Amino acid sequence: MAKMVVELSITQTHTVQVVVDGEFEDKKDPAIDKLAKLAADNMNHEHWEHETTEFEIQNVSPVPETFSSYHHDLLAAGYSLEQIKDYSDDDAEAEIDAIKDSI
Repeated sequence: MAKMVVELSITQTHTVQVVVDGEFEDKKDPAIDKLAKLAADNMNHEHWEHETTEFEIQNVSPVPETFSSYHHDLLAAGYSLEQIKDYSDDDAEAEIDAIKDSI
C-alpha cells in the first residue's frame, strides 16, 4: 500500500454585513472597501456566515518507504515532508520525544 503526502490549499468563503461611516464620493469610493474590510476583520469571526469550503491539491509526493514510524508520526503532527526528509530515524525519534516533553 502506498502512502502519499498531499498538500492542499483550503479556501473558505464567508458572508458578513458591516456598516461603515465616512465622507464618501460615491458607492465606488475605495475608502468604503478599506473600511468594510477593516470592520469585518475586527469583528468576531464566529459571526461570519460560512458559505463554502474549497480544497485544491497543490502537490502530491510519495512517502519514502524508508521512513520509520517516527517519521510517520511527525507527518501526522503537521511536519512537512520537506522538513523531515533528511531526518535519520534517531532524529525523528528525538523530535517526537521533544514534542511529548513539551505537552
